[in-house]
Amino acid sequence: MRLLKLILLALAMLVFLAACGGESQSTLEAVPVQTQPETPDQPETLDQPETPDQPETPVQDDSLSEEIEAIHEPVLEVSIPESVLFDSDGIRISARDLSDSWQGVELNVLIENDSNVPITVQVRDVVVNGMMFKQTSMSASVTPGNRANDSITFMSSGFERYGIETMGVIEFAFRIINDDDWDESFTTDSIVIETSAAGQFEQPLPDTVETIFEQDGIYIAHMGFEENWMGKSAVFFIVNDTDEAITLQARDEVVNGFMISGTKSTEVLPGKVAIDDLSFGDWQLEENGIESIEFLEFRLRIILEDWDASFETDLIRLTL
Repeated sequence: MRLLKLILLALAMLVFLAACGGESQSTLEAVPVQTQPETPDQPETLDQPETPDQPETPVQDDSLSEEIEAIHEPVLEVSIPESVLFDSDGIRISARDLSDSWQGVELNVLIENDSNVPITVQVRDVVVNGMMFKQTSMSASVTPGNRANDSITFMSSGFERYGIETMGVIEFAFRIINDDDWDESFTTDSIVIETSAAGQFEQPLPDTVETIFEQDGIYIAHMGFEENWMGKSAVFFIVNDTDEAITLQARDEVVNGFMISGTKSTEVLPGKVAIDDLSFGDWQLEENGIESIEFLEFRLRIILEDWDASFETDLIRLTL
């Protein structure tokens, strides 16, 4: 009997061990086996350079290109001959050529000073195609016994202002300043340069709104009002069909009922025309609470070479 119990106990232990072994095997099979080592953590993005943003392709502004081309291209189609413009008392000025620049057009000159005094050469009374061309600049200093290359600059704004697309005839005078003795300074006679386009076209005249004065060969018309970065202005077209130079200045200016001094002084040589304006700064208008010009009143003082013959016009009124 005791032997039977021992046998049964041994069988029970075998069954228990078998059950435990099967459960252990099943658990091991449920765990996934890694056949590849884990990928190490990637470094933070700060350790890797970022790809820079690619710049956007600029869009070509065709309208601006056309505007620039309209101003400059016709000028490049003309040329001038090399010539001596002035030669007196050891001072010689020669024209070399026309060239384009970022400012506009340049008439390049060579200045030779064989005198015994230092000089400064400037330009006066510039006319292009019969129109007074105010937007010019030149100032060149030359010491005795030396030479200098310089240029008369015609600003792009002038071509736009006067509607000049081609330079045909250029007129001007030199102001030659004696830097040692101002009293010895002088202005040359008018100098005329004809380009290769001279005589091949007619300079168009501007559109006008109304005639405001016409008397004894002097004609003045209003072209309208305009605004710019400085302020507001009334624009005029002036014809001097007399045989003497005239200067126009404004008097007794009134804007919307307020007395405001404007800026106007225009010289027009005999037989020439001009476009100029009577302008008021924004600060002047703001001081009087004026946002826009509703009406403008003024007189013009027309100054002649014979000062005693100078006169003023009647009151002129312009409305927007």
